[in-house]
Amino acid sequence: MAPRLQYRPDKKGVPVLLVLLACAASDDLTGDSSGAGLVSEAGHYTLTLTTEPDPPVVGEATLFADVPAVTALSVEGEMVGMGHGFAEDPVVTGGDGVFEVGVDFSMSGTWQVAFTLDGEAGPDTLVTQIEVR
Repeated sequence: MAPRLQYRPDKKGVPVLLVLLACAASDDLTGDSSGAGLVSEAGHYTLTLTTEPDPPVVGEATLFADVPAVTALSVEGEMVGMGHGFAEDPVVTGGDGVFEVGVDFSMSGTWQVAFTLDGEAGPDTLVTQIEVR
């Protein structure tokens, strides 16, 4: 079953990314970015995700997202259990199914990363976990 993405304002009115953990272990990048295909929530797209460095470490990293038929992609992240996201907005470059996303992981641990995808099949969402060392 694909994970579901839900937004809810926290006490400051800032949206906080909440994810119901319903993803299979194969949908997670737990320090080994094997690049296995991740299927979006509605099943419209399959995303192959790799990282540099691999495995990701605290500091700057690049997420490489190969997702055929997608023309636009955005990314949000939250550190599981800590309630904070990336220190800076991710920088997305590329297009036509191949994207590079520059992120800055502020702490080691498990991060929820949500991809908002749009392309030939319409909008969709994909949520996965990345283990940062």
